[in-house]
Amino acid sequence: LAVLFLVVVVVLVLVLVVVVVGEPVVYPLPGTPLLALVVILALVVVVLLILLPCLVRFIVFAVLSSSEILSSGAVAVTFGNKMFGVMRWIIPLFVACSTFGAVNSGIFASSRLFFVGARSGHMPRSMALINLKHLTPIPCLILLGLITLSLLITSAVFILINFTSFVESLFIMISVSAVLYLRWKEPDLERPIKVNIIFPILFFLICGFLVLMPVFEEPQVVGIGLAIIISGVPVFLIFIKLRHRLTVLDKIANILDRTMQKFFFALPDLEHED
Repeated sequence: LAVLFLVVVVVLVLVLVVVVVGEPVVYPLPGTPLLALVVILALVVVVLLILLPCLVRFIVFAVLSSSEILSSGAVAVTFGNKMFGVMRWIIPLFVACSTFGAVNSGIFASSRLFFVGARSGHMPRSMALINLKHLTPIPCLILLGLITLSLLITSAVFILINFTSFVESLFIMISVSAVLYLRWKEPDLERPIKVNIIFPILFFLICGFLVLMPVFEEPQVVGIGLAIIISGVPVFLIFIKLRHRLTVLDKIANILDRTMQKFFFALPDLEHED
């Protein structure tokens, strides 16, 4: 089961990397039969959502009593302390590795979102620079690092989690709603990847639930999130839309672009620029 789980995870990660980070996709997995993709997705659902949680719960309840579970601040750590003895450090190590992997993939994908947004004119042009040596969007990576450091200022971890979950779910819901709208208005539009309409609708409902629940549970967190999002509108209008109309801003932006190119040894992605 562990080997099957690892194979499914690796295949799923490869599919996500190709689809999410791989620019315009003609066909994500050429030559792969549709049945194979269906089997992979079915295995992911069965293993990740059914078998694995059930096995974990069965093992934990077989080792720990209900009082130990209720009094534990981290059930996995308590389980490791009771089962592995001198090797109990292996549980925190694996948790740290899992966290590192999640952060690494998040940095890998999020920096490319900034890069593509800048290349499309939604962010400053200096964010659409690629380092000539490493072929990576270094300015976007640094910006993402600064945003991450700013989030570390607060010690209210759960508020931060609720805030980021709300904002992320909100924009995912908006993106999925655009998919549903185009499927309705442009049914014959060419689509490299097309799934049954039930899946986007189900995903939209789940994201809608994740967006609406914090509104009733923690309206202050939602208000702060919406305020931060709305605060970006005047910044976008002034520094992006009105940049060429305001001579001073245009000169400052050009100086910033040249400085960033020299400092990071980077150039714009001219191949994909509009």
